[in-house]
Amino acid sequence: MAAPQIDDAQLRALQAEGLSQYEIAKRLGVPRSTVRNRFKKLEPAISPDTTPAVSTEGIPHVYNEMLVTMMSDLQKIVPWWQERKAALQQASDTTQETERITFHVERRWIEAIRRQADVDGLTITQVVNEAFRRYFEHP
Repeated sequence: MAAPQIDDAQLRALQAEGLSQYEIAKRLGVPRSTVRNRFKKLEPAISPDTTPAVSTEGIPHVYNEMLVTMMSDLQKIVPWWQERKAALQQASDTTQETERITFHVERRWIEAIRRQADVDGLTITQVVNEAFRRYFEHP
């Protein structure tokens, strides 16, 4: 049985509708991992050398004022974002050995883990490992 063909434009359109990777996979009848992997291939690789410099020239003055008023919030978000990027990179390290084990947890945490894995395009193992890492490595 041949694998269903997934059109990149169709993926982008479904993503633009605000559908999660899980919902897109369900609608297309393919595994979520297939959708996740396809989105990874669609994302252009951006290196620091190719990132264009930011210029406010030609931007209406109102946007500059808006940025100035948001600066305090942006300064709080940047460290969080950098920590999150580092955590996601560490969570995607596949060189670590894993073992299957059962824990009893509240249902809300199970749903939160699944949701986060879907949002970040990670496996459940990666999300759980990151949660454990944060708990045990941060006093």
